[in-house]
Amino acid sequence: MGLLPPAVAAEVHQATGFKVVNVTSAAADIWTRVTLRSAANPADAPLPRVEAFEVKTGKPVALRENRVFPDTRITVHMPPGLDLGAASGGAPAATGQTRVRFRVKGAAAWSETPWQSAGLERDGIVVHSLAALVPATHYDLVVQARWDTADRQPDEQAGEFKSAPLPDQRQPVTFCVMTCQKYERLDHPGQEQQG
Repeated sequence: MGLLPPAVAAEVHQATGFKVVNVTSAAADIWTRVTLRSAANPADAPLPRVEAFEVKTGKPVALRENRVFPDTRITVHMPPGLDLGAASGGAPAATGQTRVRFRVKGAAAWSETPWQSAGLERDGIVVHSLAALVPATHYDLVVQARWDTADRQPDEQAGEFKSAPLPDQRQPVTFCVMTCQKYERLDHPGQEQQG
């Protein structure tokens, strides 16, 4: 007997989407994550309160954006009854499997990675490596997530990316660098310039 009833256990989702990372002229990694629900918790859900204190003196340190906090002790206060899975923006992980289907943009034939297991010990994350890509080429991709091999209707998310040009070719390249700061604004077009 499983932890969840079969009707619930059979559903897996990808609330945090997928990321195309480490793109070269011949390879790319696709970061995938299996989640319990189809969407992240609402923005008006509670958040933990965070405080910082100087290690030597115990004096409070003001938390500000774009600042490092060396020699500080961080304290996180959870509201009564709140677990992190219910916090604002949270998307609890689930167990399941993911794979990536990909092709040169518009081509008829798809290639696919093998299904890989996503477990709670890795927060539902699986990274799939794509190899033998054609340089400077647009690719379609579909990330599929399922509960197990009996799941005949996986959750799917589609996207695209372009492989990098060869090192000796000069072409414009667009990329982004992300950290966990301001996580509530990531992956939301138009939100990155606010507050």
